[in-house]
Amino acid sequence: MKHEDSVAIGERLKKVRLNLSLRQAQMGEKFGINQSTYGQKERGLSALTHEMYFILFHEMRVDLNWLISGEGDLFRNNPKPEARIAYEPEVSYGQGNTATTGMSNAELMIKMMGMIQELKQKYESLENRINKSEDE
Repeated sequence: MKHEDSVAIGERLKKVRLNLSLRQAQMGEKFGINQSTYGQKERGLSALTHEMYFILFHEMRVDLNWLISGEGDLFRNNPKPEARIAYEPEVSYGQGNTATTGMSNAELMIKMMGMIQELKQKYESLENRINKSEDE
């Protein structure tokens, strides 16, 4: 990603935070990072992670097309994107996953993404070994 794109995304990330009436430290908490690291994201010095995009989309209802391109509305399903809205997660943390695993839906998704990545690496390693044995 070009630096200019990272800066533009960072500026839009700041608009999200301001629309939610949150400080950098509070926004960083939502992503599991400190204020300093979050500030780097807003300044375009550090890219957003897949997990951050997931949280922005599912929990904060941010339109990712807007976040990446600047086109469309800031929030999904919001008739007045300029209006300040209260932070209301779209994902439920009720009796479901939290009661049985102690993790939120976002935490479960992040864990599952890591497990999928591990399985993919193991599969590729196994595939490489099979290809090597066939070549011999």
